[in-house]
Amino acid sequence: MVNDDPTERYQTVQEVLKDLRGGANKLNLWWIIIGSFLLVTGLAIFLFIKRPLPECGGSTSPYSHEKHQVNIAYPQCWRRDDSEDPYGKIVTFIQPDQKAKLIINVFEYLQNLDNYQTSEVKDLEVSLDMADIIKQDDTIIANKPGKIIVVTAKKDDGEKIKNMYLLTLRGTTAYRITYTTSEKDYERFLPTVEEMIKSLEINK
Repeated sequence: MVNDDPTERYQTVQEVLKDLRGGANKLNLWWIIIGSFLLVTGLAIFLFIKRPLPECGGSTSPYSHEKHQVNIAYPQCWRRDDSEDPYGKIVTFIQPDQKAKLIINVFEYLQNLDNYQTSEVKDLEVSLDMADIIKQDDTIIANKPGKIIVVTAKKDDGEKIKNMYLLTLRGTTAYRITYTTSEKDYERFLPTVEEMIKSLEINK
């Protein structure tokens, strides 16, 4: 606009506006590219930080219960409680910070798998405060048909928990595997629990 040569200057307002719009469009495009890059980079960093890490670096220890013929691999750094109770609990695996547990119960049951599931749901609705059954489905447990139940509830202190129950039968023996943790930690420990379940063997 201030070129020494008048013939090189803008001749009309429209020419000025045209170039200004072109520059603005290029500037907006660069901001979009930079913003998108920062967004993708930030999301990648967040997902990397939040990714589920294998417990104990992936190291496991074997567990066997000779009477009930149960074998399972559990994270080496998890504590194992072998104390049994009158309700059929044979073992509990406890995450180091006590934020998650996997409990195995074994007891006699004379009905079929569908009735077993129905009975468990009724018990959960009675025993858990504000129980909300969010999933019921068929599954495979130790290479045999099973049932899965996922429920949320509240503890006495008001904390919300989320439990997964896996049910299966071997003849007249019922097996229940319970994964219990807070709702906020459920997804964090789920990959570890799924690996434990994959390793489960019931040789009965």
